[in-house]
Amino acid sequence: MFGWIFPVGFWFAGTLIAASPGILFRMLEKEKEHLRKEAADTNFRDHMASIFFRVEENLLSSIPWWAFTLICSLLAIFFFTFGFIALSFVLAG
Repeated sequence: MFGWIFPVGFWFAGTLIAASPGILFRMLEKEKEHLRKEAADTNFRDHMASIFFRVEENLLSSIPWWAFTLICSLLAIFFFTFGFIALSFVLAG
């Protein structure tokens, strides 16, 4: 009965890893919008702070999302595979 915890745990972790690029992309888009508003608000008060907010926004925009999505997809495939391997040990034992 408790042997099913490992395969289900691997599949659950694989599903979370596979879904993480979309969730993180939405969170970073909200953060970039916040930084854009903050840069506009501080433009007249503190010009240096406004420049730093714009630089941070540009750094977030330069993240290669295709590489991050590829890495998460490969990790998810490995976790699903480990889940099936664990399932074979559970069914064999």
